[in-house]
Amino acid sequence: MEMLTTCREYIIGLMIRTKQSEAKSKGDTLRQLELAALMTHCNMLITHQQLALQAAMKLAYATKNYLYALTFAKRLLELAPNEEMERTAKKVMQFCERNPNNQNQLDYDIEQSNFAIDAGRLKPCMQPPTKSC
Repeated sequence: MEMLTTCREYIIGLMIRTKQSEAKSKGDTLRQLELAALMTHCNMLITHQQLALQAAMKLAYATKNYLYALTFAKRLLELAPNEEMERTAKKVMQFCERNPNNQNQLDYDIEQSNFAIDAGRLKPCMQPPTKSC
C-alpha cells in the first residue's frame, strides 16, 4: 500500500510537470505558478520536495508574487536543503519580507497546507485528504 501511495504521488507530480510545460509553451505564467505550487504538495522524497519548492519559489519571485515566494522559501528551509539552496532561500526570504505582496491572485491558498490534489483538474481540493475530490 505504501508503494502504491508513493507511485500515485509521483504520477500526479509528472502530470503536473507535463501541464506546467504546456502552460509555459502557451505563455500562461500564472497557471505555471499554480501548478508549481501544487507540485510542492506532492508527497515525494525530500530531495524532490526541495526541488519542487525551489522551483516554485523562483517562479513566484520572478513573477513578483512575493508572499508565495516567501512561503515556499520558508517551507524549503524547513527541509534542511544544501548550502546553495539555503543561501538562495534566505535571500528570497529577506527580500520578500520587505515586500510582502503578490502581483497576482492564484487558485492556491498559502494558508491551507492540508489538501488533496484533484488529479483530473490539477487544482487544490479543499476537502480533507481522506475524502475523494
